[in-house]
Parts: sequence; structure tokens; C-alpha cells
Amino acid sequence: MLNSQKTFLSLAIAFGLQLPIFAQTMQDGIILLDNEKYNQAKSFFQSLIKTKPSAEAYYNLGDIYATIDNLDSASINFKSGLALDSKFPLNTVGLGKVALLKNDSLEAKKLFSSALEAAKGKKPDVYYAIGKAYMEPEVNKNAKKAIEVYTKAIELNKTSAEYLIARGDAYFSLLDGSKSATDYDNAIRLDPKSAKAKIRLGYVYVRSKAYQEALKLYNEAITINPAYFPAYRERGELLLKAGQYEKGREDYKKYLDGSERNPTNLYRYARFLFFSKKYEECAEQLNQIIQTQSKNAIAYRLLGYSLVETKKFTEGNEKLSTFFTLSDSSRHLTSDYEYFGKSYLGLLNDSLGVKYVKLALKKDSTNKDLRNFMATYYYDKKNFVESAMQYEALAILKASTASANDYLTIGRAYYFGKDYVKADTNFSKVIQLAPNSPYGYLFKARCQALFDKDSKLGLSLPHYEKFISTTEADPKIAEKSKKDLATAYLNIAFYYWQIKNDKPKAKELYNKVLVNDAENKLAKDALKDIDTVKK
Repeated sequence: MLNSQKTFLSLAIAFGLQLPIFAQTMQDGIILLDNEKYNQAKSFFQSLIKTKPSAEAYYNLGDIYATIDNLDSASINFKSGLALDSKFPLNTVGLGKVALLKNDSLEAKKLFSSALEAAKGKKPDVYYAIGKAYMEPEVNKNAKKAIEVYTKAIELNKTSAEYLIARGDAYFSLLDGSKSATDYDNAIRLDPKSAKAKIRLGYVYVRSKAYQEALKLYNEAITINPAYFPAYRERGELLLKAGQYEKGREDYKKYLDGSERNPTNLYRYARFLFFSKKYEECAEQLNQIIQTQSKNAIAYRLLGYSLVETKKFTEGNEKLSTFFTLSDSSRHLTSDYEYFGKSYLGLLNDSLGVKYVKLALKKDSTNKDLRNFMATYYYDKKNFVESAMQYEALAILKASTASANDYLTIGRAYYFGKDYVKADTNFSKVIQLAPNSPYGYLFKARCQALFDKDSKLGLSLPHYEKFISTTEADPKIAEKSKKDLATAYLNIAFYYWQIKNDKPKAKELYNKVLVNDAENKLAKDALKDIDTVKK
């Protein structure tokens, strides 16, 4: 989370630096930065420089450019600030930050020393700015050095919550949750109305999976300052993690409306739309990103997913093909192959579709949804044995949570695939797990009937009888199961007539067939034959 926040963290350093005459005006710009409205903040400071140029305004504008990696513009503004006021050391720090971002640590160290010398080592804001500079590079971040200079700033100004938050961020980046939490707690003690400090402490709780405590802090931050929009983003992300997609989307929409619609924010919002199953809106957001970032692989990825979900298989396949072209294969996800495969299946290219879905399963053999998808696919294609094997693998993944219905599904697939032994085994599991459910007995009886084709052993008889008793125990189920009841009575009746030669019992049972299926020809013919034999 902190990486996504680096801009507003690094740009908030003007707190405590304002010249009295510009305090409110400069603060307006800082509020824009805190809410991550970087383009507006840039325009704000550009306008301020035109109307009333100051070394501080140049510093803030230069820092924006440094953070968004426009290092040439950053250097120009820092140098302009120094030309205007050579005794304002933060612009020298800014040039040091540019040097760090160019991987010139020796030049950076030289410039930081020069800034501290100009400040005579007594200005905490200079130490603070240097700490921010050390935290800025993505690749060569130096959190330990940042902590060292933040500590100097805190020693010089023990009342700044902002300095404690910054050092907490550095500890957090080093995975030191204890020290970062201490700094955030102390920041809240110094400034109980700091929404930012509460959000940062929330990060610590999220990392330790104490989600309820984190949510409480995010709620408090929003109550304290409803206009601090990053709080909505973090609460939204937490709700996304909890599967509360719609609530998370609503929070992220508030953040997006209050911050800036840049590609990063649009993509993150698109994720919420996707998980909320608002696929068309998700596609709209992603198309906006692609218009300005034609090589944004992750935008093509999620766009492809969304198009497949809306059954636009041709477009979805095209976007996913572009994603695979633009992306590194080492970073491909299971879902990439899954959706690519589904796009081909939607285009009726089953060979490629199955190939990619199987690649997805190879990448993640524990994916239950994907197992179920493939099992259903094979079942619909009447490849019952392959379907049964997929359903069986799914039941193994579920382990102790596998239900009677899971085994009924496996058994049915094996049954229709004519593997009656495996089907029978699974129907036995159904009966074991759900002894009051009728259909395990029905299919078990059918399998046993196939093992005893002339019915001499009566293997199916007890299972048909159990099917009848469990079905007729519930009138609603019995009403829906008349055809199956008729079949069960028909098989039992045949046994009593042809094997046991018990014609009264057989006649009684054939009549029960007709109760459930009044036009059943086999039962009618059998009753005629029984009566004829009697005469």
C-alpha cells in the first residue's frame, strides 16, 4: 500500500515550511497533494509562481515533477528556486533527490550535506525532506538512511506528527511492524485529528491480518476528515479483500471523485467494477486507460476478462492476445490462461480452448472453480468419463467438505460414461453421507440392476425400495419424482412376478406404477398378462 502512496507522502513535506504571508495559500496546494490531485496541484503551484514567485513554491512544483519522474522539469524548478533565494535549502535537497533518482548517490550526498550546512543543522524540515528523498526511488530506496535523518528531524521538532508518520513509513517498508506502529501511535497522540496517521496504523493491522481493527481505524479516519479521500481508497481495498465488492466499489468511487482520474486510479477502480460484476463499466474504464497507454499490459488483461464475461469472445480474445504479447510470461496468472481458453471455447475453437484451460489447471491444480468449469464443459460435451475425473478431483480438493451432492454428480457422470463400478462406488458414498436423500438409492439401484441383468439375484430391489420410502416420506418430492417412482415400482413388480412368482404382490406393485404414470404401457401389459394367466 505504501508504494501506491509514495507521491502524496513525498509531496507533503511543505508542512511546517510555509512563510507566514503565504500560509493559507500554500496550504491549499498541500491539501490538493494530500488528496493526490497532482495535476491540479501542479497547475496550482505554476499559477502561484506566476502571481507571487517564491523559493518554496518552486520547491513544491519541482518536487511534484521529481515524483512523477519528469526530472528535467524538476531540476529547472529547483534551480529557479535557488536563483530566487539561495538561502532556502530545500531546493538543494530537491536537486539531491533528482541525483538519487538518477542513481547518483555520491552527488546526492554532496547536495544533502550542502543543504544541511546552509541550514546549520538546525532546521528539522531539511532533515525531513532528505528522508523523503531517500524513500523516493523505487529501486534504490534507502529506508535505513531515511530513518536516520527522520530521527534527527524528530529530535529537533518533537511536536510534528508528520515526521513520526514518515519515519513509521520507513520502518513499515523494512517490515518492522512494531516500530512503525509505535511511530503512528505517537503521531495520533500528537495529533488526534490526523486521518493520515490512522490510515497508516491501519496498514500495520492489515499486514498482520487484523482486518477488523484496520477497518475501525479507517472508519475513524473518515469520521475525522471526510475530505481526506485516500481513506476511502484504503477502506475500499480492505472491503475488496473481504469480498464486499459493491461496498468497496462505492468507497473507491468516492476516492476517484475526490482525487484524480489517472491511469493507476482508473485501473484500480476497474478492479472493483470487475469483482462487482459490472463488466461493461469496467471495460469503459479500461478503454480510457488504453487510449493514453497503448502498451499497458494489465489494462488489456482485465479488459479481456471483462469482454469474455460479457460473451464478447472475439474482442476478448484479441485483447488477451495483446496482453500476452506485451507481458512477461513469468508474470502470467492462472486466470490469464483460463480466460484465454474461455475466449477460444466461446469462439467454438475447442482444441485451443481446452489447451489453455488445461494450462491454467497445470499452473494451479487446486483451483476449484476451474475444475468445476472443466467438469461441466466435458459433461455438456457428453465426455462423461473425463467429466467424472474432473468432478472427482474437485471432491478431493474439497476433502472433508465434499458433500453427498458432489458424489452424486461424480456418480452420474461415471454412470452416463458407462463406468458402472465407479458410479456404484460413488452412489454408496451418497447414501452414507445423506441416508435420507432418495437419489443415491435410485442410482445405486440402477447400477445394481446392470450387474444383475436378469434380476435373478434381486440386487437392485432393496435400493429401489429405499428410494420409494425416502421419496414418499416427502409429498413435495414424491410429486416431482413420479416418473422415477414409476420406474422403481416397475422394477420391483417385475422381480415379484418373474422371479418370485408372487402375482398378487406383482399386481399390487404394477398398480402403484400406474398411480405415478397412468399411461405406462409396460405396467398395463403386465397386468393384462397376470389376469390372463389367472383365468
